Amino acid sequence: MLQNISIIAVLLILVATTIEFVLNQWRWISIAWVFQVFSVFWLTTLSWSFAESAVKLIGGWIAIAIVSSVHPDSILEKENETMTSGFGFRFLVIAMIWLLAFSSSSLIQNLIPARVEILWGGMLLLGSGIIQVGFSRNIIRTIIGLITFISGFEVMYASIESSVLVSGVLAFLTIGLAWLTVYFHSTEEELRVE
Repeated sequence: MLQNISIIAVLLILVATTIEFVLNQWRWISIAWVFQVFSVFWLTTLSWSFAESAVKLIGGWIAIAIVSSVHPDSILEKENETMTSGFGFRFLVIAMIWLLAFSSSSLIQNLIPARVEILWGGMLLLGSGIIQVGFSRNIIRTIIGLITFISGFEVMYASIESSVLVSGVLAFLTIGLAWLTVYFHSTEEELRVE
């Protein structure tokens, strides 16, 4: 059933990564991140069993809860902190990632024999994760970008091989990156107090 409508997962990833990159309010970013994690789970169920894919879902939602525990400000980056604060410029950059992901999928399908939806979702996640890490100065946005990049790798890797060990390691890495957010946020608070 999910295989027939898996294009919806790609559309959810498209919308979620756009919201995470373009908008600056934590509430919208966290909601988009929840849908992104669900879409990664959906795409990995096309290659793996439900139980193996559930590790991605649970690990991703734990990471969201951990990052939310630091109580991020409602606006993550002030206008003077961002390298490029323009909404239009950020939207143009993410649109180029869409173009790259959709146009390069036929070339990648020659290397990785997988469904085109898996390749689209993986490439969207990989590209938007790299761009988000490169454009952000806020630690929370950087960690979300790294986790998005790892999610893209997970989707692409799941189509190649089924490994419980790699699934667990990647879930552990996702949760570990979320804990780094807590650590860096607490050291920022200590520096502000001093």
